[in-house]
Amino acid sequence: MTPLPDPQFPPLFQGHGLDRDLAPDDVALSRVETGAAAAGDLFWSRRRDRLQCALVLEPEVGAAEALGMMIVAMVAVGDAIGALAPPEVAITYRWPGTICANRAEIGSLKAALPAGGGDTTPPDWLLLSLTIAIEPAADGQEPGHRPDLTSLHEEGCAGLDRTSLLEAICRHLLTGIDAWSRDGLQRPVRQWLERCPDHGQAVAFSVGDRMHRGVFVNLDANGGLILRDDRGATERTVTMAEAMAAVPGDKRAVHA
Repeated sequence: MTPLPDPQFPPLFQGHGLDRDLAPDDVALSRVETGAAAAGDLFWSRRRDRLQCALVLEPEVGAAEALGMMIVAMVAVGDAIGALAPPEVAITYRWPGTICANRAEIGSLKAALPAGGGDTTPPDWLLLSLTIAIEPAADGQEPGHRPDLTSLHEEGCAGLDRTSLLEAICRHLLTGIDAWSRDGLQRPVRQWLERCPDHGQAVAFSVGDRMHRGVFVNLDANGGLILRDDRGATERTVTMAEAMAAVPGDKRAVHA
């Protein structure tokens, strides 16, 4: 099989290709914690069956606001796939970081910050980690065995590969970061909600060991989920920090 070409990144990103047996988020974390990685370093896997990458950022805003980058990045991923995929492929989101194609999960985004910071203090770093299934899982199961999970190729994107997708995501993400730094999260939130079928619906989900139920009203200024109780009397917010701290198997600490 002919190897895929390495991605070409915009000037503000410095790419670091990794062997397929290395997890980009683990490598990025170890390097950023020792000062060996800085803003714009993008670690990506040479796997071709899935896109796996981790981007280091150095926010100039407090930790709570910085986690709004989850919304910005998800919009960038959705726009990038939408630009490359056939028009019948519907890209949607589930809070906090799930990305779907035609209502089945194709990947996820998560964020990590150094532990021990304050909500309003700019963190030393922010790590965004993305996984997108491009080809069906090589586990011997027939396509459709897990209807809640899919890949881009199973949904009709046979011509899409890791390199072209990663390049497109980086372009859209740079545009999104620039707009967010000027105008805040209002527009990304609106774009995110347009691709969220749960918006306005009754939802139930767990964060860590706590179950949350209510009507999905909106996202707050930092990407937190605003829920209204069944009687419509009370609203509460599940913050993005709470959600990221409870990501199953995550090795990193997120200040909540």
